[in-house]
Amino acid sequence: MESENKNNNKRVKEESKVKVKFITNDPNIRVTDTPIAVPVRLGRLGLSEVIHHLREEEGETSKPFDFLINGKFIRTTLDKHIKNANLSEEQIITIEYLEAITEPKREKECQHDDWVSCVDGSNFGLVVSGSYDLGVRVWGYDGELISTGTGHLAGVKSVCWINDKNADNLSFVSASMDKTLRVWNFNKSQSEIKALACLKEHTGTIESVYVSPDASRIVSGSMDSTIKLWSIKDIPNQHATTSNAIEKSNSKKRRLGANAADSTQPEIIHNITESLASVTVPNSQGVTVVNWTTQFQMLSGSMDSKIRLWDVSTLVANDTISTPAPLTDLDYSMESGLIVTAHKDRIVRIWDPRSSDETKSQTQSLISHKTWVTSVNWNPSSKYHCCSTSHDGTVKYWDIRTKIPLFTIDTLEKSKDKVLSSTFISNKIKNINDYSIVSGGTDSKLRIHYSDKQEQQEQQQ
Repeated sequence: MESENKNNNKRVKEESKVKVKFITNDPNIRVTDTPIAVPVRLGRLGLSEVIHHLREEEGETSKPFDFLINGKFIRTTLDKHIKNANLSEEQIITIEYLEAITEPKREKECQHDDWVSCVDGSNFGLVVSGSYDLGVRVWGYDGELISTGTGHLAGVKSVCWINDKNADNLSFVSASMDKTLRVWNFNKSQSEIKALACLKEHTGTIESVYVSPDASRIVSGSMDSTIKLWSIKDIPNQHATTSNAIEKSNSKKRRLGANAADSTQPEIIHNITESLASVTVPNSQGVTVVNWTTQFQMLSGSMDSKIRLWDVSTLVANDTISTPAPLTDLDYSMESGLIVTAHKDRIVRIWDPRSSDETKSQTQSLISHKTWVTSVNWNPSSKYHCCSTSHDGTVKYWDIRTKIPLFTIDTLEKSKDKVLSSTFISNKIKNINDYSIVSGGTDSKLRIHYSDKQEQQEQQQ
């Protein structure tokens, strides 16, 4: 009799239901918002089956969904989530759902001659990479090498696109262990990279470089513990200079005759030995990363475990956030106003610099990497999504509303190689608006991890 009562109680518990209302911002997957009763024992996969049933979809290949209640992902059964969130099963619970983001299925490898230490993506489907082989390279969206530039005397540590207004005539900047910055012109139609200027004033390895929002200045951070601002608006465009020179040369040939000697125009590199402004960061033990996402404020991270927020006009640190471990990278989200940071203690952290209390400015700790985190980047199309890379050989993709990564790319984990850098790439020229992750590491390869949405958009074209 006692055993029968236990079975009855168990059956009642399993059949317990709660009324829910499903909502979504995606019109392509929308179902009725009329409240329905679902078993509280359901988890993410069970709720996905409910959505597929409401959409009259069948089959095991149907893509799973993710579910949120009050902005928090459901990662347990409904009853456990409701209990942990102090919600009542007697009320109608609103559940937001969205298509689950899954690990990319297609990957393109791009070979270098040494470690790929830095990458930067663009909306034109181009990636610029820097390597310990002293070179900078521009790659197409399809992973094909377009051009290579040389000039640095030591490994390249950081690269950044300067402008993306003209897809056929672009420029970027690189920072190196040789203590210099170089500004480059990339002419896509001629598949050619040419050096425009060499900037010299740092006395240590330049770890990071970033371009101002108006593309007229750059900021650099170095292991010499200084941050420097440079003007690049007066650097002549090599492509335009070369074109003018060729026209003058052709005109001269016409005057002198067809047999006139053909003289090749030398590449002109402007040497800049004085920055616009410079500041020494006290006790920083070296500046590892700089960021200039907004017009009036810059960010820096350093080995002293501090994030500093700088006034651009005065180069004065208006605010300092102390973190638990030395910083290796950071990124600022224009969408959310949040900062994501990478640390040597294997943790990715999220910060809200608008908080008046420094102890409350950390909003999230994302713990999944096994060792040193090397890079972090916000997805330009989302205020919730970011990626991280690590010496553990993995790339992880996060939604900051949950502490579990949405997926992990572990291509290098078995070989014991390290992932050093990451960026996002899109191709709006082909109307491909979704972003894919690009990574580089100690296996001397750049990898483009094409997102499922990009794959779908390509197939539809």
